[in-house]
Amino acid sequence: KGGWAVSEWTMLSLRLASLRQLAGDGAGALAAMSRDEAALGKGSDYAVNFRVNRAAYLAEAGRHAEALALVEAVRAAYQAAEDQPIGAGGEKVPGSDRHFQWIRACALKGLGREAEGAAAAAAIFAAEQPTDEYLVVDSNALIRLRLARCTGDAAMAAREIAADARRLPIGGSPFLLLQPALRLGGFDPAFRRRILEHPELAAELRGRFRELPPELVPALNHWHPPETATP
Repeated sequence: KGGWAVSEWTMLSLRLASLRQLAGDGAGALAAMSRDEAALGKGSDYAVNFRVNRAAYLAEAGRHAEALALVEAVRAAYQAAEDQPIGAGGEKVPGSDRHFQWIRACALKGLGREAEGAAAAAAIFAAEQPTDEYLVVDSNALIRLRLARCTGDAAMAAREIAADARRLPIGGSPFLLLQPALRLGGFDPAFRRRILEHPELAAELRGRFRELPPELVPALNHWHPPETATP
């Protein structure tokens, strides 16, 4: 009860769902978010967090029609609520439309609506990097990388990781995606190989990237037992 308590409960619930997703239990993640959204009760400002994450997971699972219908409904409601702020402390998270757009771009491409998908993707690449004094805002690079993964665009993923490699001394968290021992639900090992083979990224990785030793692999995979993880 109380705004901050509900906010913290929502964040914890979403984290638990994301751990299910990482372990390859996409169906369990979707079911958990539906259950927890219902537990909030009708009219909760925080329901949008569950709905947009469900739309993202549906898109990544290839359930493009469901993802598009849900994200369009969430986006319309979010935009119509300009005078009714959503989020912790009454704020909307800056740059939220970037999330709506990458989900739309992936779903539209999956449905064969290439031109509309390209327009949604273009909006992401044109967006300025938002910031906030209190909230952690996802970087544009992270959102573009998620779009690349969702659409299977290895060249886009390679360019984003190469840009991170040039910008950051140790290459940034996207380097983790290149680890062969990483078990990540919905991440095709063949897609990883295509990323690694991209000429622009290969040049950036030379002399800077190594496979993690066996003793660090459990941490890489969030300590999920191997039998519950999806290669």
